[in-house]
Amino acid sequence: MPILTEYTLEIEQSSLQEKLERYILEMAFEGVRNEMEALTKLSLLRVIADDPRLLLQSDSPYALSVAKKFDEEIRQIKKNQKIEEVKEIIKEHGDKKVIILTQFKKMAEMLFKEFQDAILITGDDSNDKKATKVGMFKNKDYKILIGTDALTYGISIDEADVLINFDIPWSIGKIIQRRDRIYRISSTRPKWVYYLVSEGTEKKVWEILQGKRELFNQVVEGEVLGDLKGEILNALKGGEKG
Repeated sequence: MPILTEYTLEIEQSSLQEKLERYILEMAFEGVRNEMEALTKLSLLRVIADDPRLLLQSDSPYALSVAKKFDEEIRQIKKNQKIEEVKEIIKEHGDKKVIILTQFKKMAEMLFKEFQDAILITGDDSNDKKATKVGMFKNKDYKILIGTDALTYGISIDEADVLINFDIPWSIGKIIQRRDRIYRISSTRPKWVYYLVSEGTEKKVWEILQGKRELFNQVVEGEVLGDLKGEILNALKGGEKG
């Protein structure tokens, strides 16, 4: 197997992200009927860890209600600290091909606008179109491939040596699927995998997932199951009380 180097980079939250996180944690457990309903509301924490501006583009009534409350502050955002970190990583690795993965199509589109030599793949692309774009990335002068988790199923891209996880799936299975896009038995070159972890909720979830990584076989199709779901909910409830 090739040498694999993994880095976890902790990203400082903005004051608005901290405020949004407190508000969502306070509201998420009010009047919920079951764990799934709470997790649905708490999923907004993953959105704001990437970029609060994504709330303005959401189809979720709950997300839009949060966006409406903080509309003015969200529209004043000029900079994304995670994007700045991505640019530094790409610069550090010179001419190496880079894959950037995110859970959200709108975030992938936002990232795509930041780079000239990039290709974008989302769930909107047909299988044929995905294959064409992956071929272009492998064989032509494109340095960056930006995708959602639609890119993580059954596609090997050994030509890339750097993988940047722009966000953290709440699933060990999906984390490993992402890594395995570039890290294969047949690989001959060193590989680098970066995990951009926002302070606050994303960091708490990351710590739980890392502690349970050996149990990844409990995760099916990327869903949070069993003890992991309970631990995540308990950790976030503790954050809400704090």
